[in-house]
Amino acid sequence: MYCGQCQQVCPTKALSAEKADTEYRPVFGAGCLNRVSGQCQTCVEQCPQQALTIHDNQQPQLDSRLCNGCGLCRASCYIGAVTLGLVG
Repeated sequence: MYCGQCQQVCPTKALSAEKADTEYRPVFGAGCLNRVSGQCQTCVEQCPQQALTIHDNQQPQLDSRLCNGCGLCRASCYIGAVTLGLVG
């Protein structure tokens, strides 16, 4: 998830501290609970980059400039409404 903890504890300093981008971005399916009922913000709450927002009980909106493709939004979606797709 690119939090930097691995680099901090690596005794040989072999891990790069450079921020990586997987170039994957979340895709929200029709089953997204927020889209259906406005009752879920799990993916927004779990995004370490704060790249997701929800307005007026719609599906989550992504700021691609902030997203690094870590996939925590997908992992946190307990109904499987988030998939990851390659950018562009």
